[in-house]
Amino acid sequence: MNSLNPHHVARSVSNLEETIQWYQEKLGFTATLRRELPQFSTRQAFLELNGFRIEVFERENSARTYPSPVNVPDDLLAQGYKHIAFAVNDIDAIATELKQRNVEIALEPVADEELGFTVCFIKDNSGNLIELVQELNTL
Repeated sequence: MNSLNPHHVARSVSNLEETIQWYQEKLGFTATLRRELPQFSTRQAFLELNGFRIEVFERENSARTYPSPVNVPDDLLAQGYKHIAFAVNDIDAIATELKQRNVEIALEPVADEELGFTVCFIKDNSGNLIELVQELNTL
């Protein structure tokens, strides 16, 4: 088990091209692979940033299993995978830059002394939550 290392997270989306464009323009990801999987009526892409990969699928007739959360606490009403989290060095500066890029902020930066970090949540083009985390000792 010592060889377990994070490789990627996967998301199913309604529009592959819009999702690729959003992650490239808003967060700086690069599309490293695009392909058709006709046997599954699916298109696939890998996006990468700083060694982290997001695998994105668009399948014909797919549907969201639960609605996009209205706010961060409401997301906890649906069980299952919740969000991607990225460590950042300056959460306030990144939140400001993301607002300038018209990214929806779901939760403004807030410090959690007990956890030892500041968090901020944004939503991608499909309404999926993305958490930004800054350790309090780097503020």
